[in-house]
Amino acid sequence: MRGTKYHPGHGVGLGKDHTIFATRDGFVRFWFNVSKKRQEVPVKCTREPLCLVAQSST
Repeated sequence: MRGTKYHPGHGVGLGKDHTIFATRDGFVRFWFNVSKKRQEVPVKCTREPLCLVAQSST
């Protein structure tokens, strides 16, 4: 089977084997684009840190 059920949106790339990957940091969201009548996967940028890293004192 060829093709993809989900199409890349902003900040997302599509590989030769139809692998979808993020090209920038942020949150992934799946949504249906009504005007194009297809599922898209954009990456929403955020200014907040995605995770907090605890620093150990030495």
